[in-house]
Amino acid sequence: MTLDRVEARDRHWRDIRGTTEFCVDARFLRGWSEDGAGLVVEVAPRRHGGHRYYRVETVEKCPDLANAHSIRLVSRSGGAAVCGHPGDKVMLMDHASLGLSRMGGVATAAFGRGCEIGRVTPVPRR
Repeated sequence: MTLDRVEARDRHWRDIRGTTEFCVDARFLRGWSEDGAGLVVEVAPRRHGGHRYYRVETVEKCPDLANAHSIRLVSRSGGAAVCGHPGDKVMLMDHASLGLSRMGGVATAAFGRGCEIGRVTPVPRR
């Protein structure tokens, strides 16, 4: 038994669209820090529905985050919206990636490869 051919037609999306509630536009990342619960990024609130801080949860532990010199949020689609979809990553950069080698300690495979993001949520206003 064979099924009839199915053809799907629609516009090609260049980016995954998400609401400003649960996505971060990586172009407007202002800073980042770690707290007891993990990674927190600061963004331009005018571009994110009034939210200034977002918690970025990784799928697995990301121990190299503590040694990262800087980070970059990367969408799986190559666009700017980072929503925690499979394939979204937080890329970790250290001094070695800037051409300077770090003294002591060896970076693990997370550097240059990144840690997969599981969820992005706004941090409640205080």
